[in-house]
Amino acid sequence: MESPPPVTIAVINYNTRDLLERCLASLERVESDQILVVDNASSDGSVEMVRSRFPDVEVVANATNEGYGKAINDAMRVSDRPYALVLNADTRFLAGSLSEAVAYLEERPNVGIGGPTLVNPDGSIQRSCFPFP
Repeated sequence: MESPPPVTIAVINYNTRDLLERCLASLERVESDQILVVDNASSDGSVEMVRSRFPDVEVVANATNEGYGKAINDAMRVSDRPYALVLNADTRFLAGSLSEAVAYLEERPNVGIGGPTLVNPDGSIQRSCFPFP
């Protein structure tokens, strides 16, 4: 079996327990060897749910919510992989796309960041960026 791509998948969470559970369930099919949740002091049982339902997922449980940017930085401090994918808890991930993204980046060392195609539940493209004025 091929080894998983060198990617940390980091899910940033704040009081979105049910969305987080669905997101992590979708990641069970993903070819990654490091999935972590950075929780910004949720009071809805998010951390406990992750620890009980997804024991292989690493948890960074912040005592306070200092914002999304700090949570991403917390994830990057934990990661020792050359690539990182940062997700919101409302994301559902489609299997197979991570290896393709890593292969693309490894073939193009001058590329420093990439953004995946986002799709709506019905499969239509969700616009995530807009042209410059």
